[in-house]
Amino acid sequence: MTDPLHELIDLLAETPKQVKSLVTGQQESANAATIGAVLVDALAEERRVRAHVIKMVHENTPYLRQRDAGVTTEEAAQSLDALAEAFGRERGETLTLLMNLSMRDWEREGIHEQHGEQSVEDLIERLVEHDRAMLDRLNQLRKA
Repeated sequence: MTDPLHELIDLLAETPKQVKSLVTGQQESANAATIGAVLVDALAEERRVRAHVIKMVHENTPYLRQRDAGVTTEEAAQSLDALAEAFGRERGETLTLLMNLSMRDWEREGIHEQHGEQSVEDLIERLVEHDRAMLDRLNQLRKA
């Protein structure tokens, strides 16, 4: 695995700790519902991206729908700490998958419903960008 791919994996690995520290003690805050919505979105995106990677590895140029792998109503109703834990577990599964991909797998492509032709690496770069935006939003909500 090349250094840029290791860097992507390292960035993904750091996010759950950052999320946990940002949501700890926020359950009773005025922004708890909005924080929960941010976490639910992150959980859904994590599942969606992982499902896309699996599909890309097993199929030739699959069509990747944006709405795959959502979050149930019951999951969304959990406490902020529980949502952060669920996100951490999902991220762990994604990291395990990514660390076991070959270089050839990282180059495999699919056709994304919104973004067109994407490689596995492209999807993971977008997931890192999603993490950054989520962490920025959680920081803003914590400070508000």
